[in-house]
Amino acid sequence: MAGRTGVEFYLEPETTATDTTVVAIAHDGEWIRRRTGSPRVAAALANRLGLPLYVAAKTGYPERMRAWNRAHPERRAR
Repeated sequence: MAGRTGVEFYLEPETTATDTTVVAIAHDGEWIRRRTGSPRVAAALANRLGLPLYVAAKTGYPERMRAWNRAHPERRAR
């Protein structure tokens, strides 16, 4: 997070396939997804880093993330 500006966290719920995750999205739309284990851990991390935490199911993802994905199709191959 230190190397990016305008980072926001988007909480994703646990599913049958994955644990609870957070997507960190920078000001330019670049993003990364990481498991956090629980919403409480995600909230504590966001609080410690001073970053906003949104519930992705309620807010959706920002357009800048979709724009970044369109500009970087090679990222989808991973």
